[in-house]
Amino acid sequence: MRFRNVVFVALLATFPFLVSCGEDNPTAPTSVRKITVLYPNGGETFVVGSLVGIRWEAVGISNVDLVVKRLQSSSSSSIRIASDVPAKSGSFVWEIYTGNWNRAAYSLVVRESRLDSSGISDESDGAFYLVLE
Repeated sequence: MRFRNVVFVALLATFPFLVSCGEDNPTAPTSVRKITVLYPNGGETFVVGSLVGIRWEAVGISNVDLVVKRLQSSSSSSIRIASDVPAKSGSFVWEIYTGNWNRAAYSLVVRESRLDSSGISDESDGAFYLVLE
C-alpha cells in the first residue's frame, strides 16, 4: 500500500488537473483555451520570395487563421496568409510571395478561426522584417 500512495502523490504533483473538484469547489479547473506564437516572434528578417516555417502552440482551439500585420504605417493594414489551419498542427509554411512588401516592420497574429471577433489570439512579441533581395 505504501508504494501506491507514493505513486499517487507523485501523479498529483505532476498532473494536479486529474483531481476532480466538485461543484461546491470554487477552484475547480476550467477549460483552458490559448494560443502562443513561437516563430516568428520578433527580430527576424526574411527575404521576399522565401519560405518561412511559422510555428505556434494551441490548446482547446480547433482551427486558426494566420495574419501578418504591418506595424510601421499610419493606417493599420493586415494580410490573412492562411485560414482554417488545424490548430493542432502547430505549423504552416508561408511562401512570402512577391507583392506589396517593403522594409516595414510586421508582426504575426495567430487567431482562432471564428465568425465573430471574440476568439482567442496571440501576436508576435516583437517585429520581424521583410526585405527585397
